[in-house]
Amino acid sequence: MIIAGTLGLAWFALTIAFTSLFLTRVRGYSLDEAGNMLAIATSVGFLGSVLVPALSDSLGRKPVGIAGAIAAGLIYVVFPLVPMPTPALVALLTFGGICAGGLVSLTVATLLSELVPGRRGAAIGIANFLTATLGSLLSPIYGGVLADHFGLALPLDLAGVFQLLTAPVLCWVPETAPRVLARRGTAAKAAKPTSPCPQPPPS
Repeated sequence: MIIAGTLGLAWFALTIAFTSLFLTRVRGYSLDEAGNMLAIATSVGFLGSVLVPALSDSLGRKPVGIAGAIAAGLIYVVFPLVPMPTPALVALLTFGGICAGGLVSLTVATLLSELVPGRRGAAIGIANFLTATLGSLLSPIYGGVLADHFGLALPLDLAGVFQLLTAPVLCWVPETAPRVLARRGTAAKAAKPTSPCPQPPPS
């Protein structure tokens, strides 16, 4: 979870640091236009921190997390490379924010509390300390170096790559959603063969 959380917070820091610069200096939007676009995308995308974990309650932590990572990754890899109309760009950034923002709360809070329920407080604290240090603190530094040498699109593409890398990490995480586990347990009991003959009592 520390790896997934680090990748998620690195995405967050890179997008916060470089999206507005990219929109103004590369795409040619005014600062007010870029600010309005990001305000819409961020305010709606914030709902992902609630929607994604809630959706994972029913569909499972792993499939929702993997799907969100792939969707957000593809969005942030594509949008710096492909010019598009403003409404489409805002919609794309909003959906990417919902997926990626929800994935952060899923990995550094929900999954940790379920994987180590006996020490959830310590696990969440340690994980957030490490992910904030390795992800949020360092990523704008090397992102800035890359932007200086290769352009402002590269840090945003790197943010998308970080999201895509989260998907294989989550493949190794066991499913923890209580509803999903309960359904699996019910299905396993229903599928268990039973003998038509009465069993003798144990001696």
